[in-house]
Formats: sequence, C-alpha cells, structure tokens
Amino acid sequence: MSTNHRTRMRDQAESVRLLLGDGQPLDADQSGLSANVREMVRESLSRHEALTAVFSELDRVGVGLTVKHWSGNQWAIFLPDASSPGKFRYQVFMANGWVSHFTFQTLDEAVSDAFDSGFRTVAPPETLDQVASTVEWMKGCDRLELITQHNRGEISYSEMLDQFQQVDAKYASAA
Repeated sequence: MSTNHRTRMRDQAESVRLLLGDGQPLDADQSGLSANVREMVRESLSRHEALTAVFSELDRVGVGLTVKHWSGNQWAIFLPDASSPGKFRYQVFMANGWVSHFTFQTLDEAVSDAFDSGFRTVAPPETLDQVASTVEWMKGCDRLELITQHNRGEISYSEMLDQFQQVDAKYASAA
C-alpha cells in the first residue's frame, strides 16, 4: 500500500476513529468517543492542516521552498538532489551553517519527512539569504570545511581544533 504524503495525517485521524473509537466516519458526531480518542483525532487533524499549508506553498513555489523547525533555530530548503539526478532532498541549516541533508525519491516524500522531523511552518523565501549573510554563517562554513577535511583524514583532530582557533580569530573582529 502506497502512502499519500499529502493526506496521511487525515488518514491517520480516520484510522484512529475507526480502530480506537466508535467505527464511525471522521465527520460523524464525536460525543460518544473517549476524551483520549477525541484528542488523538484533533491532533491528527491539526497536523493535517499544517501539512496541507506546507504542501499548498510547495505547489505555489516549488523547489526552493524553505520551512522552519518548530524549535525556531533550524530551517530546511527543498532542492533537486545534486548527487542523485531525479531525486529530491531537503537541506537543513542553522545560523552557523549547513547541518545535514536527506534524499528521497519524490518531492512529496521529502516534504513529508521534513514535516515529521519538525519543519512545520513555511519560512520567508529570503531566509537562507539573510542567514547566509551573517558572520556566524561564514564562520560555521569555515569550520565545516575543517570538519570535512578531518573526516577525510586530511588533518588530525588536534590540527582541526587548532584551525578552529584560527577561524575564531579571523571572525573575532567582525562580531
């Protein structure tokens, strides 16, 4: 059975009502349901509304859509995957640079996974440009390059830490 990533939260609410509730359709009177089942249905429908809002904006904007994490300190941008033609990714970033990326077969699958990971609200389209123009971002990108060099075995851990101090000094006057 394939998942419809756009309706799965509503489908979840229907399943809760059918399996744990009174077996009635989702739009039937809920007065006979327990408080717990009513709450599970309400939460699933609330998530469905939020997910629908993200997909509506995706339909309008397409790739390049940016969403914000519920914590407020991370964002994700949806892109074609450069390493796997025909696939899509969401790339996670914070104020201090790129954090990670996740690759999927479809754009809808990427959006669905990002939503499950807490990226639930649409961010302004200029978010990445604003974040990437800061000293904190530039410093983080310099550090990321050093981490990559260490992970490749090109520099030792202590060399990486020494170079972190050089990066800190480089940006100290700009902060």
